[in-house]
Amino acid sequence: MQINPIEIKGNWDKGYVMDKHSISSTYLGEEQYGRPRYDTIRGELGELVYQLKYNYKLSKKT
Repeated sequence: MQINPIEIKGNWDKGYVMDKHSISSTYLGEEQYGRPRYDTIRGELGELVYQLKYNYKLSKKT
């Protein structure tokens, strides 16, 4: 996996992010309960973080 570190500015000495999380996100409308739906394209690292956070997947394997 390739990462693209980016220096970020803020109220700290020095900060970095490993890569962008989302590449693009398109609004699709609302689902049946009124919540917004999006078609989000993520980078490889962003997809791994998303899967870990929301689907509890700890591996790159399916």
